[in-house]
Amino acid sequence: MHLSQQAGHSVVPGVDLSSSLRAALSPHQRGQLSQHLEVPGHGRPQLVEIPDAAGQQRHRIALIVRLASAGSMVDDARHVAATGQVAYGPEHHTGYQIPGPVPANGPCGAYLVIDTGNAYLPDDSALYAAVTTYVWECWQTARQEWAQRLGGTAAVEGLLFFHGPLPVAVALGWLTARDRLTLVHHDMHLARGTTMPPAAGP
Repeated sequence: MHLSQQAGHSVVPGVDLSSSLRAALSPHQRGQLSQHLEVPGHGRPQLVEIPDAAGQQRHRIALIVRLASAGSMVDDARHVAATGQVAYGPEHHTGYQIPGPVPANGPCGAYLVIDTGNAYLPDDSALYAAVTTYVWECWQTARQEWAQRLGGTAAVEGLLFFHGPLPVAVALGWLTARDRLTLVHHDMHLARGTTMPPAAGP
C-alpha cells in the first residue's frame, strides 16, 4: 500500500522481491531513471568526503535518498551527516534521530545523494523496481569505495536518510537486510518544533 500523490488515494504498485532486483540495470531502465533522477553522466552520484572533525565516525557513510517532495530533506540530512548534530540550533531541529549511543554520533566520513529534485515519482512498479536497484547499486559501490579509502581497517556502515514511496523502502530493506545499513528515523514533531505529549499515567 502506498499513498499516491497522482491518484490522491492509496494504491498498490508493488515491487517483486526477487533476485531480479540485484540484476544489472538495462539501458531502458537507465533511460527511465534519467527522466526522474539527477543521474550524473558517469551513472552514479559522487561519494563526498567530509573533512576530519572531532568525534568523526570515519567508517560511516550517509546514503541520502529523496524520491518524493520534501524541500529541506537533502540539506537537513547533509547537515546531520557532516556535523553529527540533529539540529541547527535550539530553534531548528531537523527531525532526524541518529541511532546508537550519543558518543558515537559524530560526523560521518562521507555521504552521497540520490535525488529526484524534490519531485514525486510516477506510480509505476517497473520504475520503482529500477529505482530500488539503482539505490542498491549506489550503496554497494559507495561502500566498496569507502572501504578501499579506509584501507580495510574497519567495516563500513551506512546511515540511510530516506524519503520516498513505501514500496521502494520495503524493497530496499529486503535487499540490504544483511548489510550494515541503518535507517535514520525522522520525527515530524521534532522538525516542527513540537514535542510528543507524555504518556498518560495508569
